[in-house]
Amino acid sequence: MQSVTNSSSASKQSAAYLADIADQRKKLEESIEAAGKSGELSDAERAALVKMSKATDALLERYTADGRLSSAEYKRVLQSTQSEKAALEKMIPAANSKPAKTKSQDKAVANQGRTVSAMQSGQAMVEGVLKSVKSYGSMTADQLKNLDALAAKGRSLLTDAMKDGVMTRAEYAKITDAQSAVNRQIRQYQSLPKQAPATSAQAEAQGLDVTV
Repeated sequence: MQSVTNSSSASKQSAAYLADIADQRKKLEESIEAAGKSGELSDAERAALVKMSKATDALLERYTADGRLSSAEYKRVLQSTQSEKAALEKMIPAANSKPAKTKSQDKAVANQGRTVSAMQSGQAMVEGVLKSVKSYGSMTADQLKNLDALAAKGRSLLTDAMKDGVMTRAEYAKITDAQSAVNRQIRQYQSLPKQAPATSAQAEAQGLDVTV
């Protein structure tokens, strides 16, 4: 029974990893497409990016041959995607981009070290709470899947925010909101009326299959 539970948890985590990678790669592809249309990329630069993209796709395909993506594999694919993004940013000439007025929300937070540490601690707490909730066994598979996705979003936002080594106010707001969303959702699920599992007799009367 424990092995079945572990397998189910691994599958949900893998799904969250895959969703995050798909989202990041979609955004990267859109950025490359936009840069190409605006004339900021030469044919050679675009070809180089396409080559990097194919390498990342091949890596992802190899890792998911078994239908899952482990934590270590997720980190490697994420690193490859981030390398593509860094290459794109270096290729776009600074002279072709007009400096925009700095919005208040785009300014860096006052104390970077303390803020980043707080965000990392906050994410660790979210993961810890989620782990405890899972151990209680009081939530449905769909509810846990939703909570996993919310936690993955917080991780992704935190990772994205620190790619350039600076956290802005806008990034700070998005991360705190994502982390709070997990706790809000847990409280909402816990407030729902609990349904007692049907006994064999009740299930039989209702025509349900309770075969394990």
